[in-house]
Amino acid sequence: MNVDIAFSLCWCRQTLQLSRQLGDRALEAQACYSLGNAYTLLGDYVLAIEYHALHLKIARELSDHVGESRACWSLSNAHRAVGNSEQAMSYVRRQRDICAQVLYVNLIFFLCCSVVQLVICRDQIFPKNFVGKFAKFRASPRQIFHV
Repeated sequence: MNVDIAFSLCWCRQTLQLSRQLGDRALEAQACYSLGNAYTLLGDYVLAIEYHALHLKIARELSDHVGESRACWSLSNAHRAVGNSEQAMSYVRRQRDICAQVLYVNLIFFLCCSVVQLVICRDQIFPKNFVGKFAKFRASPRQIFHV
């Protein structure tokens, strides 16, 4: 066993134990994710699947979409490694759906923040007579597209 991975496993196990004593589910999820990755590196996919599945369970409980996405991706890789292609594909699909959902939510949030920022700063960005100064440059769609 690689000395670095063995050292990491030791610390991850201690972190998992401490997180459970403290009742810190987020830390427990991170420890499970790290343990799953370490066992993947060692080629012990059965234990990797066990820890990644626990990470997925906790991520769902915490509504941690990024954690859920990472767990699904890790589970798909581990299941593929042991020949469970159908199970691997189900996790790939779930990970894809989560990413699409998170991207959509983040895009909406970004756009809302941008609009709020423009409203707050509009007088500083666009002086009150700004639009009037450029009114003569307005063009109709026909002028722009030469139709």
